[in-house]
Amino acid sequence: KNLALLYQLPHEVQKAIDEGRSYLIREQNELIGFVLWAFRDSWCEFTTLYIKPEYRNEGRFNKLIETLKATLGPKIQKAVAFSRNPMVLQIMYKVGFRPVPFSYLPGKLWIKLILNRLHPLRVVSYLKFLKLGSQIFKIKFQAIVYEKTAG
Repeated sequence: KNLALLYQLPHEVQKAIDEGRSYLIREQNELIGFVLWAFRDSWCEFTTLYIKPEYRNEGRFNKLIETLKATLGPKIQKAVAFSRNPMVLQIMYKVGFRPVPFSYLPGKLWIKLILNRLHPLRVVSYLKFLKLGSQIFKIKFQAIVYEKTAG
């Protein structure tokens, strides 16, 4: 019941892979982690950042973020991610993300994010996996952003 996986429907994962909006981590032919992203106007949203539990706390997530920053950095002016995991937030802060209030994000971006999150299949998955969805409203997420500075 990992909440990170509920945000992506199978066809969305496949589309991200097909469009090159994913980075997969494999060790000995086993998929152990991945990141997916979507471009929303001038923003890049990291929609899923995941490392299998048995491979966590070994620096893989930090390496993943550093690889993404090096690979995507030239293409991204502004990025956003949402997390409730203190370890994820700590790593993201180290690579230049900073916490912001949700009101910091532009309205047009909010509309796209909300429409994405309210997809009927996603809502059904919340209801199915979260005991009728009541827990989803109790989770405290932090918005974090990365903005490239001039110079």
